[in-house]
Amino acid sequence: MQENIKRVLGDMEEYAAQNKVPIVSAAARKILIDEICKKMPRRVLEVGTAVGYSTLLMASAVEAEIVSIELSTDRLLLAEKYLADAGMIGRVKLLNGDAAELLLKISGPFDFVYLDAAKGQYPDYINKILPKLAAGAVIAVDNVLFLGWVKGEGCPRRYR
Repeated sequence: MQENIKRVLGDMEEYAAQNKVPIVSAAARKILIDEICKKMPRRVLEVGTAVGYSTLLMASAVEAEIVSIELSTDRLLLAEKYLADAGMIGRVKLLNGDAAELLLKISGPFDFVYLDAAKGQYPDYINKILPKLAAGAVIAVDNVLFLGWVKGEGCPRRYR
């Protein structure tokens, strides 16, 4: 990995820690990179950009066009700054808005999808993404077993 990208990832990690912005965990990071490298997609869809940490990881791992959706304008602008600093902004299309609405407007096909947004919305997102998938596409879902909770008793409503 280029030194510049390593530096930007380090800056993002520091910002995320200081500002309590969730980014992909070290364990999940390894799985995400392994899976995207196995697939070698041409087009990637990411739902939940945050500050662009996983976006930059994926962009530095494969030569793919990445479309990433983020609800927060402030986070999206910060992600854009980080991606520009890393020299990746040309390969990433950042979309600002509600993923439930934007997923109806974007066109596929996508070879790889990374979901890391509102956990309770995953079923809706997946239903909207399925028609936009290429044959053999991979969907990676972050926090699918969030804190060990599984749909049902004991799982707070917002995470079901």
